[in-house]
Amino acid sequence: MKKRNFPLPVGCEAEIAKYYDVNSATTRKNPPIAWLPPETIFLSEYGISSDIWSFGILLWEIFSFGEAPYHTNTAKEIEGHIRQLKCLEQPDCCPGAIYNLMLSTWHKNSRQRPTIMKVRNKIEELYEGIAKVDMTQPADTSYIVLEPNDYNEVNF
Repeated sequence: MKKRNFPLPVGCEAEIAKYYDVNSATTRKNPPIAWLPPETIFLSEYGISSDIWSFGILLWEIFSFGEAPYHTNTAKEIEGHIRQLKCLEQPDCCPGAIYNLMLSTWHKNSRQRPTIMKVRNKIEELYEGIAKVDMTQPADTSYIVLEPNDYNEVNF
């Protein structure tokens, strides 16, 4: 799962545009190593939890405004980071709850990663929390402009 494989047409409903064969991802000359979990890179094991790892990378790309993961590193360095389980850093504009979700998708033990339903439920929970914030402007929009010397004259 890479961001470039999820074009956003009008209406902002993402669709997967490109699929990778599981077997070719690990045997081809230049596999997308930055998106692959440790068990796929080092043990050639692949399962649903591998997609969960990749989804966490996709989330990181989204909250990094399209930046490629490990973009300053060589493939060898990326392999070292993944071997040592050095997670990508929290993007500047990424809420802590989303980053915690990312971290859960990058758990070293593939069996400890959340299921896609748990990921979906968490995203829905976070979205609903945002949607409940009242963003309407108050009816009384009168403001007082304070000049440095006027502060003592204003009655609050």
